[in-house]
Amino acid sequence: MKSKAWGYQVWRGEDKGEVCITRCYKHDWKLVPKSEEPTFTQYDKPLKPPSIIPDTMDFAPLHEMWILQQRRLNGDDDTEKPKLKKVIRKLRNNRALLESEVKILETGDSLAKSNE
Repeated sequence: MKSKAWGYQVWRGEDKGEVCITRCYKHDWKLVPKSEEPTFTQYDKPLKPPSIIPDTMDFAPLHEMWILQQRRLNGDDDTEKPKLKKVIRKLRNNRALLESEVKILETGDSLAKSNE
């Protein structure tokens, strides 16, 4: 016989809401009496801001040399150093942002404030 359990998930101070408990590890969940819920769920620490990482990074030296050599063979500009664009996987628990995303959010916030 299978049964399901539901619980409120809090991850690093962020309330993720009510979720179905699909896996159960002893230290991940704690059964709390209803009378003790307010004191148990109280979280006084401020949330950490998301990590902001650069949009691009340098290639490995050998890879960079190959790219510049290929540009020379194709007759392209080989004076500019090649950069590798970063991609962040948008998972539920990943709060990292690229610099370009932060700029977009800041302009969106300023637009929202100007519309009020």
